[in-house]
Amino acid sequence: PESMRKAGVPEPPPLRSAQYPLGVPGLAEHHQKRVDSANSLYRLAIEIVVFCYIHGIVISIENPANSWLWAALVALALEHSELAAKALNQLQRVLFHACCHGS
Repeated sequence: PESMRKAGVPEPPPLRSAQYPLGVPGLAEHHQKRVDSANSLYRLAIEIVVFCYIHGIVISIENPANSWLWAALVALALEHSELAAKALNQLQRVLFHACCHGS
């Protein structure tokens, strides 16, 4: 908020970008730890996507449409294997406004 900016509170730096969906280079140690922690969860998500794809299990991944999660998952799937990229690509995109559903 503007009041925090006026009070001199620094804005946090971007942790990811389109060029660096797994984390921008040169982050401060505490920011890097946050990115590494999230990336560990994203890697687990890729493992789950692959497992479910192999076993014919229907899954859903929920996150805001503008989240860097989606770009990170693509990067990690490509890093993981061709099967992971194929499995991730098989997911269907569903967009809806949570506020319309009581959130």
